[in-house]
Amino acid sequence: MLIGNFVTELTFYHRKALSEMRIVSFFLLSLFIFSCSSGTVEEEMQEYCSCLRKNLHNPEGRDECLELMEAILDKYSYDPDALKEIMEVAENC
Repeated sequence: MLIGNFVTELTFYHRKALSEMRIVSFFLLSLFIFSCSSGTVEEEMQEYCSCLRKNLHNPEGRDECLELMEAILDKYSYDPDALKEIMEVAENC
C-alpha cells in the first residue's frame, strides 16, 4: 500500500513537471523564432535590392536576383510577418 501511494505521487509530480517543461519549451522556442527572424529578413532584402541596382541593365544578373528572391520567399514561407516585410521592401527596391 505504501509503495502504491509512492508511485501515484511520483507519477503526479512527473506529469506536473512535464507539463511545466512543455510550457517553458514552447515559450523559449517562440522567443527564439521571433527574435532571430526580423534582422535576417532585412539583411537578405537589402542584398536583393543591392542585386537589382547592380544588375539594372544586365538580364543575366537579374536572373540571379530572381533566384535570390525565390530563396528568400521559400525560407520565410512559414512567417506571415516576414512575408509582409518582404513585399513592402520589394516594392521600394
